[in-house]
Amino acid sequence: MDAGGIVLATWGTGVRDGREKWAGYGFIEDLFEMKVVGPVAQDDNLVFLNTFGDHPLAWAIAGGERIFLGDIAETPLRVRSPNLAGRYFD
Repeated sequence: MDAGGIVLATWGTGVRDGREKWAGYGFIEDLFEMKVVGPVAQDDNLVFLNTFGDHPLAWAIAGGERIFLGDIAETPLRVRSPNLAGRYFD
């Protein structure tokens, strides 16, 4: 990444160590300069992802595009970061 490459990771990247014990979110927090502030609760009913369109991750998608997530296998995480490409909403 430091050499200009691209990294695509799911929420679970690096959360377990080599023995499958919980290691926390430190790896993705450091790598992506973000802070995990908790999971999105099922009751929040946040089923759409709304893109900003001003970030390389979302340049191919129009800003303000509403992407329906529906029932997803993993619980989304709430994060704080200067590098966000979109937000969940109901």
